[in-house]
Amino acid sequence: MDTAANKKTNTKAAVGLTAGIISLLIPGLGIVFAVTAIVFSILGRKEMNRLAESGHGLATAGLVCGIAAIVINVFLVLIGVFNLYMGPTL
Repeated sequence: MDTAANKKTNTKAAVGLTAGIISLLIPGLGIVFAVTAIVFSILGRKEMNRLAESGHGLATAGLVCGIAAIVINVFLVLIGVFNLYMGPTL
């Protein structure tokens, strides 16, 4: 019988979570890490279902961090573009 303690943790899910956390901490370049987090989290989930590995929570957290980082980074870019076109107002 395979228990959760005997299952191997999926490496792609761990990479996805790590990239997701980094993407939240680095503005601008974080978009690259966010896309990496999303891709690795999705690949990790598919691989876990096929190989019966553990790490579903890691993959989900990586996916959430990656999506949140994209939303935050797009918002920051929009603020930057808006401020660029508005210019200084005195």
